[in-house]
Amino acid sequence: GQKRVLDLGCANGINIRNLKAQGYDLVALGVDISSKMVEIMLGYLSLFLSAFGAATLLPLQSEAVLVGLISTGKYSVVLLIAVATFGNVLGSCVNWWLGTRIEQYKDKKWFPVSETKLSQAQKLYQQYGSPILLLSWIPVIGDPITLMSGVLKEKFITFFIIVFIAKLLRYLFLYLIFLGVFLM
Repeated sequence: GQKRVLDLGCANGINIRNLKAQGYDLVALGVDISSKMVEIMLGYLSLFLSAFGAATLLPLQSEAVLVGLISTGKYSVVLLIAVATFGNVLGSCVNWWLGTRIEQYKDKKWFPVSETKLSQAQKLYQQYGSPILLLSWIPVIGDPITLMSGVLKEKFITFFIIVFIAKLLRYLFLYLIFLGVFLM
């Protein structure tokens, strides 16, 4: 029967191809640790981390990292947009989760939002509802919106879908700007 082989450092898979040529029925499970692949993976990892951090309350930016990686021509644009979107949505999910937990501290002196401000935010969120999450991609206001959605107990699935759409459209729009689609 068919054997599964883990070929660490397989690079181009030459060892598995040679064994198959000799008649072995193999399925390769490989990890490429060539310096080129390590460089590529570090690019994707840096994009993921910057996108994740940028979606939290940390003052980070992922747009420059995304455009920089696209401009090298070494990366799959589809994969870059997917990694950026996934990282950014996951960071927003952290904000939502923190929001679900932070309200228990609202009576503490150190709590960053007064009861009045919390009530105002709740009224604003109730006025516009979950569609306000479509603004979650906007720098400065997007992160607090995702935090507030947790405070105000937005259903996670609703939160996730709307934030995913907003973040994906943001990165697609950024890519179109990179391509010069909006230049006259």
